[in-house]
Amino acid sequence: MKKVEASSSSNPVVASGPAKVWQPGVDALEDGEELQFDPEAYNYLRGFSIGWSCLSFDVVRDQLGLVRSEFPHTFYGVAGTQAEKAPWNYIGIFKLSNISGKKREPIPPSAVDGDTDVDSDSSSDEEDEEINEDTKPILHLKKVAHAGCVNRIRSMTQKPHICATWGDTGHVQVWDLSSFLNSLAESGAPAPKEDDIIHKHLPVKVFSGHKDEGYAIDWSPLVAGRLVSGDCNKCIHLWEPTPTNWNVDPNPFVGHSASVEDLQWSPTEADIFASCSVDGTIAIWDIRTGKKPRMSVKAHKTDANVISWNRLASCMIASGCDDGSFSVRDLRSIQEDSLVAHFEYHKKAITSIEWSPHEASSLAVTSEDHQLTIWDLSLERDAEEEAEFRAKMKEQANAPEDLPPQLLFVHQGQRDLKELHWHPQIPSMIVSTAIDGRGHRALRLQPHHGRGFPAARGHRAPPAASARARFLPYAAVVGYLSGASGLGASHHVADHLLALFGADASDKFHHPRHHDSAPSPDGGILLSGCQTDETSADVSGDDDEAAGEGGSKACGAFSSAVQAVLAAHPAPVSNREVVTRAREVLREKGFEQHPCLYCSDANADAPFLCQQEEKEPAAMPAL
Repeated sequence: MKKVEASSSSNPVVASGPAKVWQPGVDALEDGEELQFDPEAYNYLRGFSIGWSCLSFDVVRDQLGLVRSEFPHTFYGVAGTQAEKAPWNYIGIFKLSNISGKKREPIPPSAVDGDTDVDSDSSSDEEDEEINEDTKPILHLKKVAHAGCVNRIRSMTQKPHICATWGDTGHVQVWDLSSFLNSLAESGAPAPKEDDIIHKHLPVKVFSGHKDEGYAIDWSPLVAGRLVSGDCNKCIHLWEPTPTNWNVDPNPFVGHSASVEDLQWSPTEADIFASCSVDGTIAIWDIRTGKKPRMSVKAHKTDANVISWNRLASCMIASGCDDGSFSVRDLRSIQEDSLVAHFEYHKKAITSIEWSPHEASSLAVTSEDHQLTIWDLSLERDAEEEAEFRAKMKEQANAPEDLPPQLLFVHQGQRDLKELHWHPQIPSMIVSTAIDGRGHRALRLQPHHGRGFPAARGHRAPPAASARARFLPYAAVVGYLSGASGLGASHHVADHLLALFGADASDKFHHPRHHDSAPSPDGGILLSGCQTDETSADVSGDDDEAAGEGGSKACGAFSSAVQAVLAAHPAPVSNREVVTRAREVLREKGFEQHPCLYCSDANADAPFLCQQEEKEPAAMPAL
């Protein structure tokens, strides 16, 4: 975003004095000034609409790949409308394809080279997008009639075609949208006026037991079909799946003194869920032990609007409230001093908060102050890094002292933001919705080591942070895999990988002995293609020598080097030898990356994969 002044093209306004960081909600625009977004801050940014504005939407998981990073992208979603009249409402089932963005450098070359013609570069980029029709995304939309406005909609993790909606009529409904999603997957160009058709489609389950409307609803990531729904009358009902439908417990969970605003299942414990309420509390419930919360904590002085349970670090839960603040708590000490972080950056109510599904320390927040912010809790202020960044950018702008160093990015341009979601299969993609007549806005945000939000006159704010080491506990990894595989968290990691990858899973996971017990703390073995500050290169499938006999498909340079090592040395070869010799192969071929081995000393000298069972040298399994 840039702050620009109205001027003639022949006499452009030139900024005078040192650059200043412009803070949304703090600094006011002067007469004749307006904000424009900086295209270099995004890999992709484009808005789209499904008709009426939406209060809630969800990303629908697909089978296009578990982790996708290369453009063009395709994503599926569902959204519920807030139409002017109740009979006009519908569920929008959509596919947005041909999302063709541009990967950008964290620090633009123009800034380092001293090129100050930012406006001309930006306008050139915008003109290129307008002229090139091939870069425009393609929206396919199906509409299903819904009785009343949709307060919230959620897609089931294990069966994404099953969706639940909370309506302002007081009904919670479950829908099977498989026929519409299949039609979208098979469709080419949208048919003329197809978007205008509102299909009549009956829900598979309607629950009318709530005494009032509500917003809180969540599918269990561990038990397929298990659901909780909470209403404005302080009640929470549990839905248990049957072979053909659902049984909804008519006796609600009761423990809050005011409206239940949000619900989240535990990512690792199948019978545990959390709730937040207008009474300012967060409660933890166990469905095995009655209808009262196991524990409750006063989290906020005003209404607690939203919560998010970290699926990668399951001891962390984040919450946002009406006064614009949001907090992070450690559930291991929930009855004591559990507050890990508290931020008062936003000026109005928090409307959505969600942890990243790919970075355990990152989360995104939307607020009624029209800002979407991205945060990384692993960052701390680093004066030396700030000075180095300013020198590289050739400017003297300083980050305000009261600006949290954990703040990575600020997105503006949508009025009255209501909800955001990270895409679970496309790292760094965020989709948000706002009640401003513009429908949804899809974001493809590039990760930044420093602060990514813009300052005045096209300048970026300097970074105020440095990274700390991160780790993921075994339980968090299994919890994440469970959500992808559909198996319970009690299964061994091998079961999840076999379910997800089948024959492509490592040979080690096909041996029954690895299912007998959970791994010991020193049982893990990790071979990485490079160090953390390096890039792991690829080799072309046309390179017969690099890709193996016959010139197989393209693969990583490290994988190619490992294959060369195994082909040249009879089994068994230790893990240490594989990595050491692979480094030599890469160095001889001109690669600058340095493969690493992470394991105990005993495992470093153990045979690579299952070679101790091979009587002859084995072919290299897919990595």
